[in-house]
Amino acid sequence: MQVLINQRPIDCQEKSTLLNLIEEQQFSQQGIAVAVNNNIVPKINWASHVLNANDHITIIGATQGG
Repeated sequence: MQVLINQRPIDCQEKSTLLNLIEEQQFSQQGIAVAVNNNIVPKINWASHVLNANDHITIIGATQGG
């Protein structure tokens, strides 16, 4: 099935979890926030959040600065 990560199409396995996708795409799990279809998914729920075809996933990395 296909999902979008930051507007980029990605193929993934049916019934993949958000954590599976983050690991497969080699995103650091530290310092990021993740939303699926504009809803923030807390890190504690990544392993249980099952993705659906055409989900829109936004991954934002924390930055330092002022």
